[in-house]
Amino acid sequence: MRVLLGIVAVLLVLTGCGDQRARLATASVPPTGRPIPAGFPLLTGYPPDGEAETAQDGREGPSRSMEPMVPAACRQRVTVPAHEDWLRGSWTNPEDYRQRQLVDFAHIRRARAYARRLLDLYRDCPREGPRNDTGHNAVQHGDLGDAAGIITTTYTYRGSPRPGLMVTHVVRVGTAVLLASTYNEGGAGPHPAHEAARERRRTAHQIAGVVAAMERQLK
Repeated sequence: MRVLLGIVAVLLVLTGCGDQRARLATASVPPTGRPIPAGFPLLTGYPPDGEAETAQDGREGPSRSMEPMVPAACRQRVTVPAHEDWLRGSWTNPEDYRQRQLVDFAHIRRARAYARRLLDLYRDCPREGPRNDTGHNAVQHGDLGDAAGIITTTYTYRGSPRPGLMVTHVVRVGTAVLLASTYNEGGAGPHPAHEAARERRRTAHQIAGVVAAMERQLK
């Protein structure tokens, strides 16, 4: 039950928890400058719909009408600030939840500030939750784009690793910021640190095509 509640919590965080302010912040700022090009491959690297286990699972998007991703940690949240354009997409399957959000800004300083706030959210919250069921956040530098960070979230139950592994990439290319999160039931094997490192490499490889498209089309 705790694992199921953890999955639900992650999904609520990534989709904004129904936060009306987050929806309004996004909906009230239509594209006014250079839009993200039509057909931008935000879902590159996701499995095809045919690999989903049910008709309700699989890909969603790219879309400008999905709720924004609003990461939260230690009772703090980072909503989407004023921007030029954005896209959302996702892949869902049992025990496999993936979310992506691309936001393009009018000025590079706004993109830098948004990326910094996303990473600082987790740097300032290395541990959260009760002792019996605790989330642990670690932030590392990434190698993609102009600047990148990787957030790894693992979980312990009474001090021992429990299932639940979330890896979140924040990648800035020029004025655009990609936020990409993956959550699954990993993290509870005999070598959780090695498993987390493999997941960081795997997810970085999955978003490499998206970052390449950002460099071609948005920089």
